[in-house]
Amino acid sequence: MVTVWVKHINNNPTKPKGVTYFIEHVTIDCRMSEVQALSRTEYNSDNEAISDVTYQLPNWLNVVPDSEGEAIVTKICDDVSPR
Repeated sequence: MVTVWVKHINNNPTKPKGVTYFIEHVTIDCRMSEVQALSRTEYNSDNEAISDVTYQLPNWLNVVPDSEGEAIVTKICDDVSPR
């Protein structure tokens, strides 16, 4: 397992609520192909935090095939796997 910070850029900052980007702290289980969001902070175009949440009992979620999430998990897991 590996814990990382992932930055997501919102290409349509008028939705939701002026969020330009958000940063998530996630744990990835490479073996099971699952992710667990630990926290999330949303930012506006002035780089001001407009929302911040820490998940108390985060659930493990399956990585959706052929998704942005799968691409991120694959890259991270490839980088941390023993060579």
